[in-house]
Amino acid sequence: MLLCTYCEDDYFYSACIGEVLTRLGEALQDAFQLFLRTVTHNYPGTSFKSTALTMSAQPPPNALIKRIGLREVYEDSGRHFQRRIGTEQWTEFHPQLADIPSAAAEDPLYISLVREKQGEGEPNHWSIFVHRENQDGWLYQVTGDAECMQYAHSPEPVNIVNSEAFLDIYNLATVGEEEVITLREIVDSEPPPRAESRALVTENCQGWAVRVISRLAERGVVQEKKLEMARSMLEPV
Repeated sequence: MLLCTYCEDDYFYSACIGEVLTRLGEALQDAFQLFLRTVTHNYPGTSFKSTALTMSAQPPPNALIKRIGLREVYEDSGRHFQRRIGTEQWTEFHPQLADIPSAAAEDPLYISLVREKQGEGEPNHWSIFVHRENQDGWLYQVTGDAECMQYAHSPEPVNIVNSEAFLDIYNLATVGEEEVITLREIVDSEPPPRAESRALVTENCQGWAVRVISRLAERGVVQEKKLEMARSMLEPV
């Protein structure tokens, strides 16, 4: 029979082993707590649930973190991550094809520029519209005062051409689903216009729409002549 190294008498073997295991457990617990403190100090984004360690994704040092509404997002090696502002946990997300208007496969998708009338003396409101022929579609825009505009997109398909404020629509490109995903990435990350005061306002929804079209042109989704057309229609702010 093996004897406890702390006791030559096998009568006390079980009791001694119990004491050793207790002390070993305490030492392991102390080591684990030290590990937790070290990890949370060096990696603030790490979160713990009960005794299980859950490492959240962390942006690399050169990652461009963008603020979109109440979220922060970044892209790393083709993967997209997001978190709510004020929280530490990053989660991966994927651009959803479900956000694309559905129809028969042979029906083309259009990216269009929509202009709507506003109040007397106000410049027209511009937005980007994704739709199929003679169907409702998804609207992407910035709204609010020019000093602090907010990005918004329609949660459901809308029939913008039948709205009372509708003025006209310009087709920018005929596209497929991949190009619509590219558009979503662009509009979700393009900052809305901001200004410290009304006197310092330099752009509005029209400027934002032109920036979106410019990025679409850079990605080969929209032709340069469509970008020049949009720029030529800009109204004074």
